[in-house]
Order: sequence, then C-alpha cells, then structure tokens
Amino acid sequence: MQNVKEIYGIAPKDKFTLSWYKKRGYSFRKNGKEVYKKMQIKLPENTTIKDEKITQYLLIPKKRNDKSKWLFQAGYTQKNWQIPEADLREQILSKYAKPIEKNEYGAKYKIKGHLTGPNGSVLSVVTIWLKDVEGKTKFVTMYPDKREK
Repeated sequence: MQNVKEIYGIAPKDKFTLSWYKKRGYSFRKNGKEVYKKMQIKLPENTTIKDEKITQYLLIPKKRNDKSKWLFQAGYTQKNWQIPEADLREQILSKYAKPIEKNEYGAKYKIKGHLTGPNGSVLSVVTIWLKDVEGKTKFVTMYPDKREK
C-alpha cells in the first residue's frame, strides 16, 4: 500500500475553478461543510530513471532549456552521471508527490525539493514523474524551482 498524505481546505464555488481542481487530482465531499481533498503519494522506490535521461538530456548543453549549466553548479557532470540518479532517488523520490495531470499516457506527478550536489551546493528543483497506464512509474524531467531561491 502506498503512503498517502491528505490535504484539506474549503472547496471553490465556481464551476471553472472546480473543474481545474478536479483535473489535478482533487476530490470533493461534504463533512459538515464542503471541503476538498488532494492526495499526495510516495512513488515507488523502483521507479525507472533511464540513464539516457541523465546522460543525453539533463547533462548535455543545449541552446534552449539547457539544464547542464544549472546542474554543473552543484557538481553534476557527464563524468559523474550516476550521481544525479542516486541523488534523485535518495533526496527527491523519498518525498511526497502531488498529482498534476491525467492523460492517455497515465498520471503525472510533481515533486519539489532540494538537491544537494557532489560539491555541496543546493539546487531547488521541480521534478516530473509519470505513472503510465500499465502502472510503471518513470522519471520525466527536472528543472529549477524559480519560486524558491
């Protein structure tokens, strides 16, 4: 059974806002008053993080949406490409994931956190994960959390 954390609050009144919340995994019920409940879950420890996502996506310099320079600030390089995977598993995957979207490929989840790199620098990160229709969970992407510095 998955670890689940529930967050409660007052449900929105207008239909547009209500549908926005429902698309993102919120459910609604009455408990004396109308409340919303959003589930946060722990993703499985055996979640797939493909080597290619690290070596040919995150750590490769690009003209647009380059993540390699940002990751280099914490000491992540092509030479130590195994470390980002281990750090993602230990420092990020251990946190609660918030559902953000469901589509024909499965359910997407977001985990925000701090990644401490090999040189001790800390990066504020947002990671996206996909639990596909077959129930397999995999890493999709990571980018800087610009809301937190």
